[in-house]
Amino acid sequence: VAAGFAATSALRPGHTRHLVGGYLVGALGDGVVQTQHRRTGQVERFTTQVHRTAGFSIEVDLTRTASGRTETLPLEGLPERERALTREMLRREALREVLSAEDLVRLAHGSVGFAEALREATLRLIPDRPADATPEAASRLARCLDLLALEEQPIPFDAQTRYYRLMRRADPGQAPAFQALAPRLGFAREAIVPESSR
Repeated sequence: VAAGFAATSALRPGHTRHLVGGYLVGALGDGVVQTQHRRTGQVERFTTQVHRTAGFSIEVDLTRTASGRTETLPLEGLPERERALTREMLRREALREVLSAEDLVRLAHGSVGFAEALREATLRLIPDRPADATPEAASRLARCLDLLALEEQPIPFDAQTRYYRLMRRADPGQAPAFQALAPRLGFAREAIVPESSR
């Protein structure tokens, strides 16, 4: 309960619930969360720290002030509502970086679903030419892959095919940021060795 409150407070202050199941939850200061069981009145205090992790997720370090015992909870360990809210906040953070303005309008009007827009963006973010495979483009593709993982969506097969063809056309040493994404797109690095180096 305290971890869920800490996560939503860190990502979007002012949009947290103070009543979670059988508990009242509130912040006592920077990084300190107090829970009170509504029936028994038992109070516990926690020091919390929210960390961004690889794969576009979070972890919450939760230390009970009474015992000093620390537990680290991943996103999946948060209560269901707080987990869903946290995912939504992370998703919104990345949308403008990954989706085009046209995609955002289509999404807002409901003419395309989020999963479909994300699949289309994954394909679009893989350039046709190795010369366009810049570190900035790789960063946007990595963020898109983070969103796919967050939504528990598979990598689109068309995107894998396009990536494979791009990397086979690249010169040795070209597009290293894209080469680094090979495992995330389902390839061993050896499988994407450019044809020119064979």
